[in-house]
Amino acid sequence: RANSNRAAGGMPSLPPITPHSLRRTWATFCAMIGRDPKWVAAQIGHVNPKFTFSVYQQVATRRYIDEQAVWTLMRFADEPAERVPNQANHASSAGRHAGSR
Repeated sequence: RANSNRAAGGMPSLPPITPHSLRRTWATFCAMIGRDPKWVAAQIGHVNPKFTFSVYQQVATRRYIDEQAVWTLMRFADEPAERVPNQANHASSAGRHAGSR
């Protein structure tokens, strides 16, 4: 029904949602919030967690690229050009610029 409404409005159809796409989305969200890859692999039935780890690596790489792009635009002049991963709330920066953020 959603695609019929979209077609009537001149918009492209939504992609089909399958059990596999839901499973992949769930695993990706787990990776994004830092769930243990071994636990995720067990939950989705991966006998060999190598594949799960490869998904996690892709998510981590994408997150780093996104964070670096935002850092480049938003950093203060006295902060390094490249953001160190997991440095979002670095104490020295937070103290100096607390009122600015």
